[in-house]
Amino acid sequence: MRAKNESFITSANKIKFTKENVLALLTPLRTLDLEEQVVITVKGEEGSGEILSMYYIGKDRKEGQVTPDEKLFEKVFTEDVTGVIVSHNHPNGNGFPSTNDFGATECDKQICDNHDVAFIDHIIVGAKYFYSFKDEKMLDCDLNKYKKVAPKWYRPKVAVEALKDDSKKYLTMLETMVDSMESYKEEISNSKKENRQPDISEIDIEVWRNNLSDLKDFYKQHSKILNIAKAKSLQKSMKGFIKKFTKFSKELEKNIKA
Repeated sequence: MRAKNESFITSANKIKFTKENVLALLTPLRTLDLEEQVVITVKGEEGSGEILSMYYIGKDRKEGQVTPDEKLFEKVFTEDVTGVIVSHNHPNGNGFPSTNDFGATECDKQICDNHDVAFIDHIIVGAKYFYSFKDEKMLDCDLNKYKKVAPKWYRPKVAVEALKDDSKKYLTMLETMVDSMESYKEEISNSKKENRQPDISEIDIEVWRNNLSDLKDFYKQHSKILNIAKAKSLQKSMKGFIKKFTKFSKELEKNIKA
């Protein structure tokens, strides 16, 4: 990573201004353990313009201020700059904006307005997805007014996309658990009929426990996304499966110990 306020983009390696290229530049922020602030300057329109610079600003600001103040902004303004994109990562992996992020975005919009520079977007870099204030149509709102309640009332598309991205993983976990449960139930039933111990090893039980633990962790990690996306039926279904599998765990261990 370059020094603070030093752009690694030069006239010799100009980059076309597209959303894909912007996200590609921001992706490395996902690997950072500390919060890092980035300012990207552009010239022209998306699709036909170019990315002029990308500055790592750091978090050299007042507590709770997660975007550059006006002095830091002025360092990246040049006569060629027509627009600015700000971004920062959330080291905890959560890609949703915090309360402070709403107020800070409104402040950044005002700074850009004062300098006749377009405030294009504020992008939050999460572990698995990006949150774009532009894509969520939040830049036309008075974010200072709504910053305390916004996380409760908006329904971000990114939440739905996150569920789509992880749906295959969830369904695979679920399928594995259902198949295992049915197989173990059949073996327990047969062993009772044949008056023998079930052919289920401690390793089998340990694998079952680990899979159930992974499923619970998956649900815990996605509970906020499920709420924001208003996916109540999916949330209820997931809780139902976890309850069912947890109940079967007791039955399984009881039969093995018998």
